[in-house]
Amino acid sequence: MKKTTGKRILLAGILAAVITVLAFLTVDFKIEIHNPDASVVVKISENEEQREIPAKRFEGNKVFANITLRDMLSLDKIYLYIPGSPGAQTVISDIQLSIGNTMIRSYKQLNEEAYIETKNLLVDENTNIVTLQTENPYIFLYKPSMKIGAIKFCFKKFMVSFVLLFIIFTFLHKNQQSVKNRLRQMTENMKAEYKEFFIKICILIVVPCMIYLFMIKNTWIPCLWMSAWEVLFFIVGFLLLSFQLKRRTNSKRAFIICEVLLAVFLFMSIFDMTTYLTVDEESSILEQSSFQSSDFRHWIYGESYMNFSIMGTIWKFVPRSLIDQGLITELQMGKLLHWLCGIVLIGFIAGEVEKHLADTKKRYDRAVIYTMTAVTALALPVTLLALKNYNYDMFSMLFGVLGMIEICIYAKDKTQRHGIAGVLFLTCGMLEKMIVFPVWYIGIAIAVFVKTEKNTGREAIGKIIQYVVITFAMILLFTYTIEGYTLGILRQVSPIYGLGDTLIVLLQIPGLGFRAIGDILNIQFSNGMIYITSATLYILGEIVVVCIMRTVYFADYFHKNYKIFNRLFLIPQFIFLGMGILNRWIFTVDETKSFGTAFVEYTSIFTEVFPTLLLVLIVLALVIELKTARLEYYGIIQLLASCVLAVIYVITGWTSARYADFYLLLYALSALIIVSNVSCNAKNIYAAVLMTACGITGLELAGSQPAFTYFIPYWGVIPAQIHGRELEAYWGENWKIMVDVMDGYCKDYGIDESSITLNCSYPGKIFTNDTEIQIGQYWWRVDGYANPTEEDYFVFETRSVKAGQIAYGLPEGVEPVLVVKYHGAVTARIYRGDTLKEYFRQYEN
Repeated sequence: MKKTTGKRILLAGILAAVITVLAFLTVDFKIEIHNPDASVVVKISENEEQREIPAKRFEGNKVFANITLRDMLSLDKIYLYIPGSPGAQTVISDIQLSIGNTMIRSYKQLNEEAYIETKNLLVDENTNIVTLQTENPYIFLYKPSMKIGAIKFCFKKFMVSFVLLFIIFTFLHKNQQSVKNRLRQMTENMKAEYKEFFIKICILIVVPCMIYLFMIKNTWIPCLWMSAWEVLFFIVGFLLLSFQLKRRTNSKRAFIICEVLLAVFLFMSIFDMTTYLTVDEESSILEQSSFQSSDFRHWIYGESYMNFSIMGTIWKFVPRSLIDQGLITELQMGKLLHWLCGIVLIGFIAGEVEKHLADTKKRYDRAVIYTMTAVTALALPVTLLALKNYNYDMFSMLFGVLGMIEICIYAKDKTQRHGIAGVLFLTCGMLEKMIVFPVWYIGIAIAVFVKTEKNTGREAIGKIIQYVVITFAMILLFTYTIEGYTLGILRQVSPIYGLGDTLIVLLQIPGLGFRAIGDILNIQFSNGMIYITSATLYILGEIVVVCIMRTVYFADYFHKNYKIFNRLFLIPQFIFLGMGILNRWIFTVDETKSFGTAFVEYTSIFTEVFPTLLLVLIVLALVIELKTARLEYYGIIQLLASCVLAVIYVITGWTSARYADFYLLLYALSALIIVSNVSCNAKNIYAAVLMTACGITGLELAGSQPAFTYFIPYWGVIPAQIHGRELEAYWGENWKIMVDVMDGYCKDYGIDESSITLNCSYPGKIFTNDTEIQIGQYWWRVDGYANPTEEDYFVFETRSVKAGQIAYGLPEGVEPVLVVKYHGAVTARIYRGDTLKEYFRQYEN
């Protein structure tokens, strides 16, 4: 035993020493300067020969300069040059010198130990304002003793690595037989699937390369109706899902049917995606494709963490020559890569549902349920919207749904890895966008409940506290790892955040609540107080939620009367969905008048998002749940995703389907799982119904191309026409749509397109303009337009009008030349410039 322990200590020590040496060779010495003007140029000096260190900006007022620790130890001086003319002023404060995550000297320590001198600078010690006395002045830092700092850093790295490695080796030793068995099984599986795996890899390489060479690089095969790059990515996504289908079926008929259905909805999700940019897409793409020079705006707001981490990594491997040669723009490539990530996640979600939650062993082919799950996700307009538009919606929605599915699997099978995966995936979704926070919080409570389900009495309380704290610590370290990877490895400005800053990110919502309470009571809470209190209440709240779950679950009354509880979960949903449909048919409410009318309007927004047959599937699932003879937790999930979240959304004012996309997809997939587990064993009939339903749904969705920012189901068409509804459509794809509309108008009336200028009212961008119509600008909505003529056309989008973005609203007494409608709902009005001369005179005043 002692001999084995000694071997583990020796091995851990050797590997820790290797890690320490590698860290020493690769870690950065970092200079961090607080400088709001970002005007500092960092230079170093060795034997009076200066060379510039590239400076990086972060949070708008910090400049970072990195150099390897090994190089730093050979230097003697550091110069911080400040460009500008004599008399110019800037602020220099908070200078910090660091090795990796270890602070060596701060501004205060540097001053106390006389490491700072200035040359041709007048420094105000109270305000930190620096006045330039000559050109090219600098702050001169005597190099502090780096040897002690380097020793401390190496010792810290060695000890942490040694302890972690020793723990891992100890764990592996105790589970040696289990690990060996798993490795043997993995090896056997690899041998069995080696040939198939090799074929798949060849296909994934050869087919896309052929498309690239023939359709893109050499343009030998033109594609008139679809971008060749869209074809390339479509094929890659289709092949990835096809491989998953093939392993799930031996039936050629089922495989072909499923392939066709997937192809239709995949095509819909990528068609025309590279022809336009919606609002904010450009900034979102560029801040991740240009990782080192971007201002990290979304990251600083505490969102898009997974987008930065995942897309930032992918961009590292994208050949810049593709963009430099003009084969594709950076913005188009960003959208396609983002889409492919979404398809991979949807495929993974479908696989987990088929494998663990759907009853496919006795009823029908596994490929069918896999296809149904993927198609259900792709048939939701909010999913298509998230896939086709580059922002934080897609990763938050798909990671959140995947996390909740893993939690459901854990509750069903008690497999711990699914519980851990569920908590971490939910955390990924929440870090991307805070709308996942409620389900993240409940999901953690469910995971702890399942883990402690068998414990009783005081032991149960102790275990609950233990696992809540462990789970929260795991999430904290996981988030910190993502921050360290993104900022340290990809961005190369680490250290930025400590664990305290990570805590702030995780507890943004409780923190906002405390600040709101402080504002009401006129009390100013410090950040430390807010987030320490938030963390404490978070842990206590999780413990209380788990205890409530246990109290209800183990109560005899609950098990004897579970049908009553089941109806409490389900009947409100019938009322909720019915209210949404009736609201559209019978009357339209003004949601700004009261909380009640806002809630009623939200029920319509929620209900109207689902294609007609998917809504029928949801209602069918609720009916099945009412009749079930066992306890189903899907009803609780659906209640949370609909009725409960509706109240929260109405209170916060986020009554938009886009902000509820995570809950809408979760709601739809829950219904699918319920229906799939009770459906009949008539495979041919089932396939026919599936084909018909998908065909109808595809036609229903097609009218919302290209961006799916608006949608009305078949059942909502007549109500829209009856009430003369106007629809807040478009996010920026309006430029492409309106160009096509005007193209048809010009051809109908014999108008020369080359003389026309089109001016939309909502910002966006068009990549492919196949007409001769000139693209104008949208600032006329605020600044007006000088001398509009009959060759100028102005598009008043309903979204801009309702949002008050057009200074004087719709022109009175002027008839539009075109009224653009979707299913009877007005989306835009187009006016000719010469009819708006009186209207634009208002702007002159």
